[in-house]
Amino acid sequence: MSHLPRLKEIEPFLEQFEDAFNRHETLADLNIEVIQAIALEFGIKTRTCRGTELGLEKFRSTDRLIRRMELLNAGVYLSGRGADDYTDKSAFEKANRKLTYVEYKLGHHLFGDNLRFSILAGIATVGLAKIRDGIEHELENKKLEKQ
Repeated sequence: MSHLPRLKEIEPFLEQFEDAFNRHETLADLNIEVIQAIALEFGIKTRTCRGTELGLEKFRSTDRLIRRMELLNAGVYLSGRGADDYTDKSAFEKANRKLTYVEYKLGHHLFGDNLRFSILAGIATVGLAKIRDGIEHELENKKLEKQ
C-alpha cells in the first residue's frame, strides 16, 4: 500500500509549479505563486505582499513586525511557538497590536507524524477534501469558543 494514497491530487500543483518555475527568475516569486495557488484551493483569499515592498529595511525584529502590521492595517500577528523566546510581547501591547500563538492541532490531527513535511505531502497523504473539512471544523470550533 502506498504511503501517499492521494498522490494524484497534487498533480495540478506540480504542473503549476513547473509552469511557474519556467516563468519566474527568483525563488521568492515561485514560492509566492505556488503558495497562493494552494491557499486558494482551501478558500484562503488573504491579500499577500512582499516584505521588500514595504520599505522596512531599517527596522529589526519585533519593531519590523509591528510596523508591517501598521502598514497592512493588521490587528493580530499569528506566531508559532518557536518565536516565543525572541518576540518582545510588551512591544505589541504598547503598539495596541495583539500577538497570538498558533496551536497546530489541525495539522497533528490530520497528518500525525507526516506534519514534518510540506502541505503537498499532506494533500498526497489525506487528500484535499479531508484537509478542507478539517479547516472548516477548526474555524467552526473557533467561532463557538468566542461565543
